[in-house]
Amino acid sequence: TKHHSTGQTLFFIVNGMEFVPISEWEQGRQEPMTTTIWSERIKETWTKVHQALRDAFVAYKKQPDKRTDYKMFKIGDLVHLSTKYLNLGLPSKKLGPKYIGPFPVIKIINPVTITITM
Repeated sequence: TKHHSTGQTLFFIVNGMEFVPISEWEQGRQEPMTTTIWSERIKETWTKVHQALRDAFVAYKKQPDKRTDYKMFKIGDLVHLSTKYLNLGLPSKKLGPKYIGPFPVIKIINPVTITITM
C-alpha cells in the first residue's frame, strides 16, 4: 500500500521499482533496468520522499502551533515562577504554593527562556 505522506510504496522507495508477484512476471515482460537508470531512479525517489516528509512535518506542526500561546516578555515585566521542580523545604509539597513571585525579568535569552531576579 502507498504511504500517506510520500505517495509511494515502501518497496518502491527501498528498491527503486514496484513489486511484481511471480504470477504476473510473464504478463509484464520488460527490459532489465541498467544500474545507471536504477541509481538515478533511487536518487530521484529519495529526493521526493524527503520533500514529502518535510511537507508532512510542516502540515502536522501547524495543528499544535494553533493551540500554543507564546507570551512575549520584555525586560522589567513581572512574572511568577512555577514551584513544580523547586524544593521549597515544606513538609508537604501538595499544600505549598504552585507559583511564587512576582519577579522582574532582567534578561531574555530566547522567546521561551528568561532570567529573573529573586
